[in-house]
Amino acid sequence: MAESVANKKKNLSFKEKHTLEERLQEARKKKESNPRLVPLIVEKHHRSKLPEIEKSKFLVSGDLKFYEFQVSIKSKLKLDKTEALYFFTAAKKIDKPNALVREIYEANRDEDEFLYITYAELETFGGNN
Repeated sequence: MAESVANKKKNLSFKEKHTLEERLQEARKKKESNPRLVPLIVEKHHRSKLPEIEKSKFLVSGDLKFYEFQVSIKSKLKLDKTEALYFFTAAKKIDKPNALVREIYEANRDEDEFLYITYAELETFGGNN
C-alpha cells in the first residue's frame, strides 16, 4: 500500500506536490541567493512517451541561450541527436531557441516565480493541456 502511494506522489507534478506558498518561498530564496540565475521546472508532458527527467528543478543562467539548455535536457534524457524534442511553456511552444532564458522567463513565468517548461516528442501536444 505504501509503495502505491509513493508511486502516485512520484507521478505528481511539482505544482501538485507543493503549495503555492512553498513554491513561491523556494523560488524567491533561489533568486535572492543568485539573482543572475533563473528557477525552472522541467517536466514531461503528460501525453509524452519520452522518459521522465531525473531532476526537474534547475537554476539556469539567465544569459544562457535557450537552445543550449535544450541540448542539456536532451543529453539528460539520453536521446539520439536525430530525435525531435519540443519544449512548451503553459501558453505555447518555445519557438525562439536563440532567445535568452531570462527573456523566456520574463515573458512566461508563473505566479510562483518559477518558469514551467514541459517537453514532448510531438509538437502537436501544445502547452500543458
